[in-house]
Amino acid sequence: MRVSPEDAHKQFEELLNRVRPSADKLYLFKVILLRHWNDEFRHMQNERRSIDIKLKDNEDQKNAIIQKNLKGVLDDETMKDQLDRIAIRKAELTIERTGLRNGELDKEEIIDYAIKFITDAAAVWREATLDNKQRFQRMIFPKGIKYDFSIGFGTAEISPLYRFMHIQKGANAPEKSSMVIPRGFEPRLPG
Repeated sequence: MRVSPEDAHKQFEELLNRVRPSADKLYLFKVILLRHWNDEFRHMQNERRSIDIKLKDNEDQKNAIIQKNLKGVLDDETMKDQLDRIAIRKAELTIERTGLRNGELDKEEIIDYAIKFITDAAAVWREATLDNKQRFQRMIFPKGIKYDFSIGFGTAEISPLYRFMHIQKGANAPEKSSMVIPRGFEPRLPG
């Protein structure tokens, strides 16, 4: 028996729809991602503040060198050498600070894409190029997936992300998530 590529693709899309997470598990996944992103965001803000302090120190050093030159403590050649070193350090710090800012902006786009990817994997797969479809399949089914012409796609090992979310549907799938939103340091309230 032979199956057309269109039918195989349609069956694969149906398989992707079967491994789609439930709304409550997707919400929990998004909460976890956002918490992690917020932790990273705070870390990046602290790094930027640290770089801002270094940039201010850099500017203060530059001004001090210029003042020493004006007072005759430093000759012009020594001043130029020191100002060149300070300019190089300023450029390095500025590049580092810009990289942190770009990282902050990209995180939100990445989270949105991850949610879209998980929510509607079939549509993402359908719109992908052939190379990306193969990569995409390996992301969801890292050890590949077998196709039997008589029954269609067989059972395959699913990626850790999908396993983590307990979204496989079937007889062995848990009815409810075993994940719990972690408590903070706030006191427990009665009741």
